[in-house]
Amino acid sequence: MQTKTAHTLSSRPTCPAKLQRSWKRRDPSGVPPKGFPWPTRDVSGRLGLVRSLGMTGCVLSDSITGSWAQRLSLPLVSEILLLLSIGLFWYGGLLPGVGLGFLTTLSLPSITLFLALVFTDKSKVKITRSHVFLILFFVFALFSGVLAAGRGINPVLIVSGWVLFGQFFVAILGAQGAANPRRLIKNVVYLSIPMILVGIYQFISHQVTSRLWVSATETGISTRAFALFGSPNVLGAVAAMVALISAGLFLSDFSKDSPLKRTVLASFPMAIISVLATIVTILTFSRSAWVGLTVGIALILVIRNYKLVFLSPLTLLALFIPQIRTRLFTIFTPAYWFDSSLDGRLWSVNNGLHILAKYPVFGAGPGTYGGKLALTYSSPVYLQGIQNGYVALYFTDNQWLQLLVQTGILGIILFTLFVVEMFYYLISQYNGHQNALTLGILGAFVAFIITGFFGNVLEFGAIAVPMGVMLGVGLSTGPGLEQSADYQAEGLAL
Repeated sequence: MQTKTAHTLSSRPTCPAKLQRSWKRRDPSGVPPKGFPWPTRDVSGRLGLVRSLGMTGCVLSDSITGSWAQRLSLPLVSEILLLLSIGLFWYGGLLPGVGLGFLTTLSLPSITLFLALVFTDKSKVKITRSHVFLILFFVFALFSGVLAAGRGINPVLIVSGWVLFGQFFVAILGAQGAANPRRLIKNVVYLSIPMILVGIYQFISHQVTSRLWVSATETGISTRAFALFGSPNVLGAVAAMVALISAGLFLSDFSKDSPLKRTVLASFPMAIISVLATIVTILTFSRSAWVGLTVGIALILVIRNYKLVFLSPLTLLALFIPQIRTRLFTIFTPAYWFDSSLDGRLWSVNNGLHILAKYPVFGAGPGTYGGKLALTYSSPVYLQGIQNGYVALYFTDNQWLQLLVQTGILGIILFTLFVVEMFYYLISQYNGHQNALTLGILGAFVAFIITGFFGNVLEFGAIAVPMGVMLGVGLSTGPGLEQSADYQAEGLAL
């Protein structure tokens, strides 16, 4: 028995000795309890880096800080706060109309989000390699910020930029420790209904859209749905994620193999929401959202049943709609690329790479370039641009470019490793449990990554926080949680 135990321990990633004390109180042999949520697949073991850190396979409550913070564990309160935070990010634009505009000024959505982390159940927060890469990214970004402060950059700008990106990670951790992850993600979908209906109404009623979002060269497009965001691209990104996650919930409820089997009538609302979210994504005329949604749907179909790949050409039917055809084919015109090189995304790429050459390894610092914070605080980094201070476009409109300039080559490598690891983790979870909800989360994550090439998705809490919650739910539906009797009981009680 001792030999078998030694072999078991040596073949699994283990927590540092200090973190194993709670296991040994229950079992002197030090073997983790049955059902402990080990990763089902060692998808990055070849890298060797993360295994040597000795963090994967632990849960947050086993750390010194986590065990103390576990005393504040109120997972149902955390779940409510997460929904409240998302609601404020989505519908905060209504508050000034009812005399509560000061709440958004006080950053109430962000404060609510961080409180959700305080009350989350830390014993459910499993530390995976995805967490480790993201932690390393934030540590590195903090070091980059210290260097930027040494160069005279406003420390408030740097801290604000770091915290702004941190909301994404906080949402992941908060959702992992929610009372009922499945209920949480369903309520997020239900919370999106008013936003979706407003977007559809705006298009039907031909509501005036800002000239910033409507081009005179794109004939036939006078209205783009934008809901309460002001930006059709933000609505498109959110709606695409909602369409994919609700499709995953529908497939999960309707699956014969699911322990949470539902009747067709019970799963019908998710199908309706998925269709409506797809419609509003189309009505935003956001090309990035279209691409993200299309790739996400194709990924779900192929992984679910590769034979369904033959359905992909059906998306070409959208080209029969003149407005969609115009919107897509505009990018192939010389005029589009000429304008883009003067004050558009192409100019932004050239300017960003010019600044990156000055800070290639550690970057210019969090929040210092390419977003609303940099504009608000008049970041001096813009003065180092390709035109010596003249800024044709203050926003990078590209999250990957913004991260590259702000955190340098090492920072973007760490974030890319997080994305790759998270992708393979979700794939392995689906392969191990055939849970369509995980498949929907994977599709939404792919849409999020794709839209990140055309927008600063981490800067918008309306996009980053719901995506973080979805990933947190994906990380909480692995072995030891999804298959537990408590989890199934909670799910059946919905």
